[in-house]
Amino acid sequence: MKNDINVIVDVEPNEVELLIGLIETLLKDWYVACEEKLVLKVKLSWIQIRKQLENRKLRKGNNGKQSRTTESRVKPLLLTAGGVLN
Repeated sequence: MKNDINVIVDVEPNEVELLIGLIETLLKDWYVACEEKLVLKVKLSWIQIRKQLENRKLRKGNNGKQSRTTESRVKPLLLTAGGVLN
């Protein structure tokens, strides 16, 4: 399918609005929605990790030991994934 790209086609004003709307919708679906999904996945993952850590602390109890937890190792990694944690 080879077409001449130098051809100008007459369009009606409503057709232009529809085509621009289509382009905007495609951009939103591809870029904005993908970013929103990523943010949601990271936030949900962080909630899961936090709850798992809370459950471990409740089961084991805190012996007063200061140790580097998984939380302190994971949070910086999630923050570098686009700064999505609030």
